[in-house]
Amino acid sequence: MFGGMESTPVPVDPTEAPGFSMDHLPLDHGLNDQFVDVLVDDIPALRDAGIQEERGGVFTMTADGRLLVGPAAGVRGFWMATGCNGTGFSLSSGVGYHLAEWITTGAPSIDLSPLDPNRFAENTVSDADLTAAAVWQYANYYVPR
Repeated sequence: MFGGMESTPVPVDPTEAPGFSMDHLPLDHGLNDQFVDVLVDDIPALRDAGIQEERGGVFTMTADGRLLVGPAAGVRGFWMATGCNGTGFSLSSGVGYHLAEWITTGAPSIDLSPLDPNRFAENTVSDADLTAAAVWQYANYYVPR
């Protein structure tokens, strides 16, 4: 199993397609060929390996590349753990633990303020700027900073 993140992602706006479903997204088979080209020197067996299954999907990306974790301002009892930028599965146990701790005890045992879901509330950003920021976050997600 292998995968990668392309440097030129295509933004998807599910509101533009009534009844949006992941099944409606076209799968770019050429992307996996690019990933194989990068990996084949390290994993020579990929050169002649057949593809059993190919998947694609949509990552939810925030403009700053950080999750949204915590209570929603103005909606009592509404808590968020979203905007996982493709790392939701790997971070879910830690995020779930600290969010549950926060809800049940009144405070998390670690500082989650950088993940405050309300951090964008005062910044009015256009849809185009938000899309551009999210595309940049995706394309550069694994680029060392």
